[in-house]
Amino acid sequence: MALFFVGGCIRAGTTLLTNILANAADTHEQLSECRTLSRCLELYDKAENEEKHLHIRYFVDEADYRRFFEDIIKNFMSKANIKAKNAENIVLKDPFLTPNFKILAAIYPDARFFIPIRDPRDNITSIIKVIDKTLSQGRHNQLTEMSGNIEALCDFYMSFYNKIFETDEKLLEGKLYFSVHEQLVKNTKESIEKMENFSGLDISKYDPASGWNNEPRSFFEAVKEHKSAYLSELWEKPVSDQNIGYYKDTLSDSDIRTIENKCAYIFERFYR
Repeated sequence: MALFFVGGCIRAGTTLLTNILANAADTHEQLSECRTLSRCLELYDKAENEEKHLHIRYFVDEADYRRFFEDIIKNFMSKANIKAKNAENIVLKDPFLTPNFKILAAIYPDARFFIPIRDPRDNITSIIKVIDKTLSQGRHNQLTEMSGNIEALCDFYMSFYNKIFETDEKLLEGKLYFSVHEQLVKNTKESIEKMENFSGLDISKYDPASGWNNEPRSFFEAVKEHKSAYLSELWEKPVSDQNIGYYKDTLSDSDIRTIENKCAYIFERFYR
């Protein structure tokens, strides 16, 4: 069983990237986000970094303590394997996995990790649209608390990447692939070839012009029935670059400057 994990900020193109990978040979249909796994990893990380000396008292030794958390994660992965019908390649996606890719890499050293990068101006604009739609439905959550606060949205965007850039990227050397969203939607064939070379997956049969493939109808219908604020006009459609630069219709000049300043590392590394 080969494991592939997709992270990145919400609205960075995570679902599109996952759909492409899930079209590889010997891979299952696209699964829904593995939020349960993300929460398990967050618990493990929190226990490691907050009063570990208190937690460890209930275990024989540190190795026993680590096995406790690793067994929880492995138990979830066994459930995912069943859901994926024991496919040779398993692709799991959730943006909130990203800060804890390091933990997964320690447990599954042969796993590969994908992180989509999208122009922060477009990415944050897309998040703003999700917030507006959520509020229009009378709902409130973590995102809606940031409504109108462009600095908070920048911090939220960067929170998905900070640990990777600051420490974990070196630990994941050779196992981590950054997929720049604009390159993926503009030069899809070339981008897929690069992902194949990195991952060893055969994605040659993926057709970007045919719309999303290998996604169960039950998943899409559930998203529609829930009236998810994350549904966009490009959902299930052929790969398109029509939303590149659409931040210009939403953001003020001041907002744009704030994003460019607070997300400067992203622009310098991926968009120069």
